[in-house]
Amino acid sequence: MGCCASRAAGAYPASPSPQPNSSRAAINTTTASNTALPRPSTHNSTSHHRPLNERFNVPLRTHAWTARKSKPWTRAKLDRERIAFFDTRVTGRPEIWGAIRAAVGELHAEAKNGEEGGAYATAQSIIDAAGATLPTGDLADGVYDALGAYYGIPEWVVCDPVNVAEEGVEAEGAEVEDEEDGKGKVVVTERDTVKVTTRLSERGGIDVRVRIGRGDSVKTLARMVAEGSDLPPQKHVRIAYLGKILRENDTLIAQGWREGHMLNGLVFG
Repeated sequence: MGCCASRAAGAYPASPSPQPNSSRAAINTTTASNTALPRPSTHNSTSHHRPLNERFNVPLRTHAWTARKSKPWTRAKLDRERIAFFDTRVTGRPEIWGAIRAAVGELHAEAKNGEEGGAYATAQSIIDAAGATLPTGDLADGVYDALGAYYGIPEWVVCDPVNVAEEGVEAEGAEVEDEEDGKGKVVVTERDTVKVTTRLSERGGIDVRVRIGRGDSVKTLARMVAEGSDLPPQKHVRIAYLGKILRENDTLIAQGWREGHMLNGLVFG
């Protein structure tokens, strides 16, 4: 008989195994869960610079447009403005502009001959060889190059209007708006007007050429530039010269502009 009770080996309960820190486990679980979640895309589908796999390439198709009576287009004016347009491209890749120029040249040549040939097929092959794409098939809606850059092309560059004016129409007079007395439009002689070239900050940096009265305000010029570039109604243009935005109620000459110098059209809205 003894006073101490004895137990067989292994009769004692096993000591509990150490439990992991609950807060650390929660953090690790959350981190692993967040890592597995896909990150939201930040790509803006409305940008002109879109990945190639998100752009459509539609076969080249015809474009038709009608010139406004207030801005007639003669054959000589079309030829002159088209040459100036391609000679003044300062953005984008030169080889893409060269391909666009060659493509529209094929279309113009066929239109002048009045015969339907293979101009569209040739123009399409030129665009394809340059690695460019047509999102709508209409050159007037612009072209993308292989890097995703956008090239805007005015419709008067793409083709002639259906109502090409007779030669001499633009020299007969120019319609300008008389804002001071509110009498609407009056006709002035060409020597009382001045031809102004404005380069837009949108639509591929196109040059808009208008003729205004020497006494017209910058506000009148801005409105004519907006109309001549077919900007949406919600957008407006501010005129700048030598890096300075001009006062809208003063004339160009009063603010130091010299005839023949190019202006900048800053598009807002």
